[in-house]
Amino acid sequence: MLSLLLSSAFAGDSPSLNSVLEKRFKEAKEMKLPEVKNRNEEEMKKEAENLYRIYQGKVKPKVEEWKEKIHYDGKSVKIAEGNAKSKTDKKQSSETFKDDERLYIFMSSSVPLSVWRGYAAVLDKLQTDHIAMVLRGCIGGCRYIKPTLEFLQKVIKPDEHTEYSALIEIDPLLFRKYGIKEVPCFVYAKGLQVDRLDLSEGWEKNIKEEPKFWISCGDWAFGYHIEKLEEKKALDVIKYDLRDKDYFVDFVIVATTMADKHAAELLDHLKKTLKPFETFLGVQASDDWTVIDLGDILIHLMSEEYRAKYQMDEFLKEFNTKRNS
Repeated sequence: MLSLLLSSAFAGDSPSLNSVLEKRFKEAKEMKLPEVKNRNEEEMKKEAENLYRIYQGKVKPKVEEWKEKIHYDGKSVKIAEGNAKSKTDKKQSSETFKDDERLYIFMSSSVPLSVWRGYAAVLDKLQTDHIAMVLRGCIGGCRYIKPTLEFLQKVIKPDEHTEYSALIEIDPLLFRKYGIKEVPCFVYAKGLQVDRLDLSEGWEKNIKEEPKFWISCGDWAFGYHIEKLEEKKALDVIKYDLRDKDYFVDFVIVATTMADKHAAELLDHLKKTLKPFETFLGVQASDDWTVIDLGDILIHLMSEEYRAKYQMDEFLKEFNTKRNS
């Protein structure tokens, strides 16, 4: 069973897919065309009858097949294939994740199909709604969703004997929120609170409490990402969105380091992972405070003592509040 969640950037409040299709079929059936006198009227009539037979024999059955498979409840598109697992079959995810925790796996169709299936197999075993694979958009654009659905069907159903249950979201707002520029990329977020669960968790107006988060990108091994999040993560990572706030950068990231060595390791890790995608304009490093200038992003790696002493978070929060008022 594939649960494909479209963010509010695409979905909105929409009627069910089945009801829309039924309405269009009914309108087409009741539509009356004006009479047109034409010397080729007989030929046109025959062609119309031929097209109608093709529709009845080939097109309509295919439409009915897709109608049976696709269900849209206003916020998510679900494709049922074979013996789909019910939500009631899921294990309680509270044993692994709390309500304010998320693990986003940012992906694209360029990632090998075998990697997609590997992640889907892990998600199927974990059976939790707190982990999702995230796409920036649809394959070929979301005006035509069928190529995306067909690709994801290959992910969750690699053969006739196997079917995975996985949550896959299409959400460009999440990509923007966490500054994702390469895939696959894992983001663990803690402390997330949103107003509505049916809207994007990357939409700033839907977020009641900004989460702390840790990022690991670049490697295709699921275990590697989890390991790096544990090894490399700074403490209390907070990202401040200062766009349109008349600040000299768009984003500021503040993180606490555990020791001098940890700060150096984090700096080295950032250089390796970000240099292909970001320009390092400058780095000022000291034992207690390292500042990394990426142009539109400023990163502060601070010791716990310096973070409390210079009250960087209080300053940024106050600046943001004043600019919003």
